Amino acid sequence: MTLRPNPAKAQVSVNLQPYDTEAEYHLLLFSASGTFISTWPLNASETQMDIQTLPGGIYIAALQKDGVVVQRTKLAVMR
Repeated sequence: MTLRPNPAKAQVSVNLQPYDTEAEYHLLLFSASGTFISTWPLNASETQMDIQTLPGGIYIAALQKDGVVVQRTKLAVMR
């Protein structure tokens, strides 16, 4: 999973490679302290996410595939 741009301001593109069309993907977003923020379904190998409502800061993005977290990465939101 790659997140671009990072840091981001209004939108972030989530790119999944390789992408398994038989799997169910979600992006889980947590604050830097571990508080759950939101979840987004990822229905394609590339998905645009609107992050305009998020306050500036560092977040943890977790990729969930078929209910299991398979990757984590940081996302910086600039305001």
